[in-house]
Amino acid sequence: MKNRIILFTIIILLLIPFVNGHALERGPEEKSTELYIVDFITEPIFPVTGKEVHLEINVKDKNNNPLNIYLDVDLELHKGKQTINLNAKESGFGHYDMSYKFSEAGEYEVHLSVNGEELPLEFDLIVDSFGFKGLMQVSVLLIFALILIFLAYKDCKKK
Repeated sequence: MKNRIILFTIIILLLIPFVNGHALERGPEEKSTELYIVDFITEPIFPVTGKEVHLEINVKDKNNNPLNIYLDVDLELHKGKQTINLNAKESGFGHYDMSYKFSEAGEYEVHLSVNGEELPLEFDLIVDSFGFKGLMQVSVLLIFALILIFLAYKDCKKK
């Protein structure tokens, strides 16, 4: 019986990344072009619908040095045929901030324009709706925990 409990524990640990797989990849994301190195950061790290999301862009030169000029930076968020335009506010040389409250969950492509010219790079942004994904994550873990408790109880009852 102990082998069953160990087996189910291992299965739970292996399934956690699949339940919340995108969470393992989140954090500042860096991409580069011929002229710039761009960091894209979201706060919170796991955006959800209905809550304000802070988007931050940090632009450095191709040698990874801070910029000493002001740029006009715009963001476009694409989800299917939907396009959301955001104008970034500069908070310092190369640092740009904006906020947005997403009404729809899903995967968004983030396109960046500098001084009116779109850069040949793209960031992916996943926005969750706690109502479904969060409930599913908690439910899967709870079901496995209940199975483990049942098997442990059944094992104790036999002895």
